[in-house]
Amino acid sequence: MKHLVFLLIVFFIKGLFAQSSPQMVSLPFKSDITIVDNVSLPRFDVHLAAGLVSGGRLGFRYLFINNFSVEIAYGAAIENFIGLTEPKTKYTVGFNYHFSNSIAIISILSTYVERPNPDSDVILVSPNFGFIKIRKPGLQVFIRAGINIEFQKSYPSKNWEVGDFGGNIDVGVALNF
Repeated sequence: MKHLVFLLIVFFIKGLFAQSSPQMVSLPFKSDITIVDNVSLPRFDVHLAAGLVSGGRLGFRYLFINNFSVEIAYGAAIENFIGLTEPKTKYTVGFNYHFSNSIAIISILSTYVERPNPDSDVILVSPNFGFIKIRKPGLQVFIRAGINIEFQKSYPSKNWEVGDFGGNIDVGVALNF
């Protein structure tokens, strides 16, 4: 998980300092992309969001080809902000498919929940449908909703088990570059 987050951060930083040309963008693989649908690529955002699965968080989303973006986020469980439970830190990785010429997306979020004195590891997986406007620069609002599936590994067992099912609502504000 830490290696995947590190690679996403590297690609994000690479996008920050990439040479911007209005006609062509170099990608990490052997291909060049021209402007697609009047959108120069890559695009990225920095967002503050709150969701039932990913919690309150700060994240980065990176659109490196016209229809696909990845995101990483670091935050805390919503319950932490109102003092209902023990503190929980959440690390999220997401993969988003953006429909052409639309703000509609399908996304899958995977969140690792870190707790003090854990007796188990918990990963939440959440497929969602929503609206994210990452192709235009500026301040944007996004929303998505879906279900979540909990996977839990209790100690000393080494086996992952499917836990609870639930809903997810995720809203946030993004600054797109």
